[in-house]
Amino acid sequence: MEHLDVVTEKLKSLKTTAENLNGFTLAALGVTILLVAINKWLLPSYDGREPPLAPTSIPVFGHVFGFMRNSFGYYEKLNKKLKLPIFTICMPGRKIYVVTKPELISKIDKQNKAFSFAPIISEFSSVTCGTSKEATEILNQNLLGEHGNWGLCEDMVVGMRESLKPGENLDIMNRTMATEVCRLLEDTKPEAGKEFRVIKLSSWVAEVVTMATTNSVYGPMNPYKRQDIKDAFWEFEKGIMKMLVSPFPEITAKDSIQARDKVTKVLGDYFANGYHEKGSGLAKARFDYSVKNNVPLADIGRFEIGGTIAILVNTLPSCYWMLLLVHAVPGLLEDIRKEVDAALVIDKENNKVTIDITTVKNNCPLLLSTFKESLRYRAMGTAVRVVVQDTDLGGYLLKKGSMVQIPLPSIHSNQDHWGQSATDFDPRRFVRDPKSGKKIPDDSGYRSFGGGKHLCPGRFFATNEILAVVGLFISRYQMRPVGGGDWVLPTTANSNPATQISQPDFELDMEVRNRPGFEKFSWEVILTKSNAVNAVLAGDRVD
Repeated sequence: MEHLDVVTEKLKSLKTTAENLNGFTLAALGVTILLVAINKWLLPSYDGREPPLAPTSIPVFGHVFGFMRNSFGYYEKLNKKLKLPIFTICMPGRKIYVVTKPELISKIDKQNKAFSFAPIISEFSSVTCGTSKEATEILNQNLLGEHGNWGLCEDMVVGMRESLKPGENLDIMNRTMATEVCRLLEDTKPEAGKEFRVIKLSSWVAEVVTMATTNSVYGPMNPYKRQDIKDAFWEFEKGIMKMLVSPFPEITAKDSIQARDKVTKVLGDYFANGYHEKGSGLAKARFDYSVKNNVPLADIGRFEIGGTIAILVNTLPSCYWMLLLVHAVPGLLEDIRKEVDAALVIDKENNKVTIDITTVKNNCPLLLSTFKESLRYRAMGTAVRVVVQDTDLGGYLLKKGSMVQIPLPSIHSNQDHWGQSATDFDPRRFVRDPKSGKKIPDDSGYRSFGGGKHLCPGRFFATNEILAVVGLFISRYQMRPVGGGDWVLPTTANSNPATQISQPDFELDMEVRNRPGFEKFSWEVILTKSNAVNAVLAGDRVD
């Protein structure tokens, strides 16, 4: 009997275990069914004709978590793993095609009717710039150009391109910029009796570029002459990504939104008072096409803060990295300085030095190459387009309503295009050398200025400005880390993902000394006609 009891107890135990296992199995099955349902409900459908799917180990939200951990660096992480020219990411409510091959990018650039930036402009203006419902509706009229080349979005593109192309309007902006750069560098010289002046490099570049740029655009009544407006703009800029991705930006980006509203009010007043009439052709064009399309006056100021983003946010770090790299790379400063010195006009009788930025740009190939390479080397961010009609790309079907994203780090580190040194900083990468037969990589893999219909219209001005700052600085001054320590390149982990150029994580304190032999000279920066300037990109044509 005792033996029978033991057997009975074991049978009961086995039954309980089996029931528990069945319960666990049913629960697991239930979770699996639920995940499949959620996956089908939340994720966009996938067609086998589309580019290959990027796998994820976590159902539904795996790619979301990937972006949360890596920001836009997630694209590069997937690219290294998949090694595909194009792949598909399916996320809740959104499908993204990630393009990593220059040949495919060139095809996208040529099909602006199929791949449009206009919907991005609309969303950005509404969410980030805070435009009203009425202004957003105006912007959305004929947004994709399906009824011809008219509407606010088309006028924006044409107006900026026309006012910033080489010619009279750009000449005026360039000369204003050059005068301001010269003044600000004069203010940088060591005080009388002092051996050197200490500057915080990033802050110094920010002040020089901000004032030179905004004075060039807005003229004598430049709103950014006010320190509180400058500060408010950069407070707003810090929160752009939170505004774009947060479901509750009024909470998570409260300070940035308040700062934005402060700046847009002042920008609106600038136009309301007619101050743009003394500004640049660009400022006038922005006002004129807004009025033409019946944009409310308050919204002209709101749209304008987007214009400030365009002229400042990427120019600052671009100038910073070039100036730092010129000094940090052994021997580079000396070689570039020889080029720039040859372009100086030195009047010893009157102790005056004149530097013509047009001459520098045309006759200093290493300087220009270093400029382009610093942009390539420090590129981050992603170019974005929306697929507005089902389109074939490289044998794959890209579906209407999906997004195309072109991650700059992946493109600029592509060894098939740039060679084994793709991840290195090579200041001579863009220098032509007919004697050696060296080939310069074509522009299809160079995305620092975008491409296609939305190729950056401000590239001529930005190039002139950065070359003016760097060229004049190295001609006048010597710079080294405080105390003479080693040159370091700051990390960039905390860069604002809304920008296209990485930003330093920390400041660098620098000693700035007068260059021996030039202490008593006055300096002048000039620019001859812009239409005499060499093309920034190989594909540029100056009419």
